[in-house]
Amino acid sequence: MIKNILFDFGGVFVRLNREEAVRRFQALGVHDADELLDPYQQQGLFLKLEEGQYGKAEFTVTLNRTYGLDLSEGEVGHALMGFLEEVQQYKFRYIREELPKELRLLGISNINPFIWEYARSGEMIDGGYSVDDFFEKVYPSYEYGLCKPDKSFFDLIVKESDIRPEETLFIDDGPGNTAVARELGFVTYCPENGEDWRPILDKMLK
Repeated sequence: MIKNILFDFGGVFVRLNREEAVRRFQALGVHDADELLDPYQQQGLFLKLEEGQYGKAEFTVTLNRTYGLDLSEGEVGHALMGFLEEVQQYKFRYIREELPKELRLLGISNINPFIWEYARSGEMIDGGYSVDDFFEKVYPSYEYGLCKPDKSFFDLIVKESDIRPEETLFIDDGPGNTAVARELGFVTYCPENGEDWRPILDKMLK
């Protein structure tokens, strides 16, 4: 019986466009952006950003030093926002208005502070909501120093939120992430990037 749902963010509530993010960074002078940016787990400096090793200002300074650039924090943030092709507002409405109230809803994301601060700002989601308003607890990678598919990230959530994996549905568009979660005993569903997973979820909950 499903008592909890652990939702990923990118690809699940937001249709991602990795190519646009790559294009923006290449245009700024990050010549190897295609090698570093990934829909599921970043590489190099970008992975360190999602692991919380850099804040926004420090990341901007390090990026400039590494590539011999003079970018502002705003320019870096705009390039990262290229990942966000479509914020699927109907999914936020669905989990707020249509899911059974007894379900515990949790969030997890490999994410950077540039995008996550926007998600919390009230500007990204209709109605002025923060992403935190939709979940009992959210686990952004940069705040915890861990990224999926590290088993330690899932173990932390299980312990801190006091949930049982076998009673928890994990929805994530990354096959590597759902594979690790299944090994740990979670029930999983791996939608395509931007897929409308509501009908599948309704069936799984019946």
